[in-house]
Amino acid sequence: MPIVLVVDDEEGLRLYMARVLEHAGYKVLLAGNGLEGLAVVERQSPRVHLVVTDILMPLMTGPELVASLAERVVLTPVLYVSGNQGSIEITGPILRKPFLPHELTEMVQLLLLQGPAPAGILERC
Repeated sequence: MPIVLVVDDEEGLRLYMARVLEHAGYKVLLAGNGLEGLAVVERQSPRVHLVVTDILMPLMTGPELVASLAERVVLTPVLYVSGNQGSIEITGPILRKPFLPHELTEMVQLLLLQGPAPAGILERC
């Protein structure tokens, strides 16, 4: 069963994504910010197969989380979710808030099938 880490500072959205993904058959780990996400990954065995993260969060942005993860663990596919990314440049797939349950599960399935990829390849998602 694939393990998905969901990182979002909005508790309601974080729980919504968890329910959707659990219903689709994924094991879901939760974190309220990037620092919590790092701690979850460091404690997790086996590894996290996919990270779904908000872009703008307190303490550590989604891209900062992804950069820190890339330094510590094997390359993991990432799906950004955001209603507003501010001036942060993102390379990779973004699911715009608000989104429907099937949009989230389809993106997660696609990314897990494709596996880790160099930045930019999944821009079309």
